[in-house]
Amino acid sequence: MLALGSGEAILGTPFRYIAVRAIRKLAKSVGNGKYCNIQATMPLNKRLFIWASTRYWIQYGKRFGITKEQMQSMKIE
Repeated sequence: MLALGSGEAILGTPFRYIAVRAIRKLAKSVGNGKYCNIQATMPLNKRLFIWASTRYWIQYGKRFGITKEQMQSMKIE
């Protein structure tokens, strides 16, 4: 099993290499028949992570015409 902290958001950051390394490690373990659990996260402190994730989701909403308020209310449909 692979658990990526921050999910797909990590793929659009300079920390993409962490996710890629974890995916390769998982693929190698499956190929060898030795299944394992792998966790990978961005090396950020809590304050920076909250700032970055908030910015990510606001930009994500803008891409699809959804305001910050709609994103916060969960009424986006």
